[in-house]
Amino acid sequence: MRMSTVLFWDPFSGISGDMAVGSLLSLGADWDAVQRAMAALEIPGLSVNRQVVRRGAVEATRFEVTWIAENPPQHRHLSQIRDILERAQFSPKVQRILRATFEALAEAEARIHGEDPEAVHLHEVGAEDSIADIVAAAVAFESLGVDRCVVGPIAVGSGWTEGAHGALPVPAPATLELLRGRRLTAGPANVELTTPTGAALLYGLGAASAEHMPPGTLVAIGYGAGARDLAHPNVLRALLLEIDDEAEGSHGWLHAL
Repeated sequence: MRMSTVLFWDPFSGISGDMAVGSLLSLGADWDAVQRAMAALEIPGLSVNRQVVRRGAVEATRFEVTWIAENPPQHRHLSQIRDILERAQFSPKVQRILRATFEALAEAEARIHGEDPEAVHLHEVGAEDSIADIVAAAVAFESLGVDRCVVGPIAVGSGWTEGAHGALPVPAPATLELLRGRRLTAGPANVELTTPTGAALLYGLGAASAEHMPPGTLVAIGYGAGARDLAHPNVLRALLLEIDDEAEGSHGWLHAL
């Protein structure tokens, strides 16, 4: 019998970069490895912090990125982001996750604007704090020794949000592009619950979609806190499961994208 360790994300309140990192840290991801990765980015004025907070009745880990600099955040091309990541010399697995994540973001923006992926400006997701979220998530994921990632139905929110292109309906166009083929719900709040960064991380981690939590033995539970304190627990729930690979195919719960 061969067992796999599977990360199951239950995004009943959506998924964002900071929520993803917080949930992985709550599961026991290596905080020292995350801090080393932030230093390796060599972005002046960048710092990260983690703390335990409450969202509703749930205690969760909040991951925060602070960037203090004289210049405003940069809106980078994909090639510029690649240069930053390659200089940091992350492990091959982390580099694969990062490449897949940022390429998915660039391709989504390119489809929206009718441009080449190499030519588009990555606005919010090309800024220092978003780069830090994505790198931290990749490093935290690797440190857990997870074999696979699975995600349940994703709450996206509703209403309007502000971006570099002005007011946008929720889900934002880039978020929708990145969530093609996945099961979505509006969710419990009239705000943006799933961000482009969170949606792109699902690509980077090769997350498969499932209607329900896969059958397996529960090993650990984590909660990543969202920035807002809403009427419901605004957290991303993460479960580590030990799954019997031989029996997996008979359950029919998995839908790979």
